[in-house]
Order: sequence, then structure tokens, then C-alpha cells
Amino acid sequence: MAAADTLQQAEATRLGAEEATAEKGFSVADRALREADEILKGTNADRKTAGARLGRVEDERERLERALNGGDAPPEPARAAELTHQIEGLVSEQRALEEQVARLDRQLADLRAKAAALRGTSAEAKAKLDHAVAARREAASSMAASIAGRQRDRGDAEREVADLTAQLGRATAQARPPHQALLSTYQNIDRLAATIVDRSAQLAVLEQARGHYDHRKLLTGVGLLTSMLIGAAAALWAVLK
Repeated sequence: MAAADTLQQAEATRLGAEEATAEKGFSVADRALREADEILKGTNADRKTAGARLGRVEDERERLERALNGGDAPPEPARAAELTHQIEGLVSEQRALEEQVARLDRQLADLRAKAAALRGTSAEAKAKLDHAVAARREAASSMAASIAGRQRDRGDAEREVADLTAQLGRATAQARPPHQALLSTYQNIDRLAATIVDRSAQLAVLEQARGHYDHRKLLTGVGLLTSMLIGAAAALWAVLK
């Protein structure tokens, strides 16, 4: 039993260490995943902003090009020069936005791949943690069941010892083997038995006396009440007379 206890304690320590390691690994993986998701979220927002700006720039460039080249009457030279300058500025901005959008698309692809890998790592770490927690709980339950079983065995043994001791005592009291060490015990048993008999007799007498006492009290009360009624009747008769 001592060896089993030692093994159970060692196993509980090992499982506790495994659970702590798994919990730490899951915390690291989950934190990395959350950071990657935050970066992915911010990059996706930048991509949407750049894409929306690029769409507006393209629309504005098309509008200015139609104003420069479309229609029956071409614009005046000063207006044409202004439109050409604005279009060139929009072309430069469009080119920069297209490069930014392409760069953000590459970043998003890398971030999504990284987030997917981290999500798999986090799920694996969570599975390890759940397995470690379940194993430790199972070991704790087994240890608790073992302790409860031993306590139950000890209680059964204690009750059996008490019953056997009582049986031995009764048999010894009845047989009274002539042993010097038991003489004083036999004398105490006889003295206590005599006391029980004597007190039982006294209690019986007291119970009987209490019954007579209550009966005498009843007779006395009835007599007193009768005397008072007779006295009241005599006084009334004297007054009426």
C-alpha cells in the first residue's frame, strides 16, 4: 500500500506537470493566434480603404478624360492643360494605390496562411490541454476511490474489532475465568449490577407513591370545593331568610 501511494503521488505530480506544460503551450498558441487575427483584421481594413480610394480615383480619372476628349467642342487650351495636369496627378495616385493594393493582397494571403497554421496549432494545444486535464482528473478520481476504499476497509475492521471485543467481554463476564487481574473487574460488575437492581426498585416505589399522591390531591381538591359550595349555600340561605 505504501508503494502504491508513492506511485500514485508520483503519477499525480507527473500529470500535474503535463497539464501545466499543456496549459502554457495553449496560452502561447492562443495569444499568437489572437495577435495574428488582429493584424489580419487591420490589414484587411487597410485593403478595403485602399481599394475604395482606388475606385474613386479611377472614376475621377475617367470623368476628367471624358471632359478632355469627349464632346463636339474641345475645351479651351487653359482648361485642357488643367484637366491634363489633374489626370496626370490621378494617374500617379492610381499607380501608387494599385501598388499598395497589390502589396496588401500579398500580406493578406500570408497573414491568412499564418492565421490558419496558428489556428491549427492552437487547436492541437487545446486538445493536449483537454487530454491532460482529463487524465489528471481521472487519476485524482482513482486516488480518491482508493482512499475511500481503504477508509471503508478500516472502518469495517474497527467495527468488527469492537464487536469481537464486546463478544469477548460478555463471554469473559459469563465464564469468569479465575484470573487475578480480572477479580477487581468482576467486583465492579457485581457492584454496578446491584446498584441497578436497587435503583430500579426505588424507582418503582417512587412511581407508585406519585400515583397515590396525585390521587390524594384530587380527593383533597374535591373536598375543598364541596365545602365551599356548602358554605355558600348556607350563607345564601341565611340572607334569604
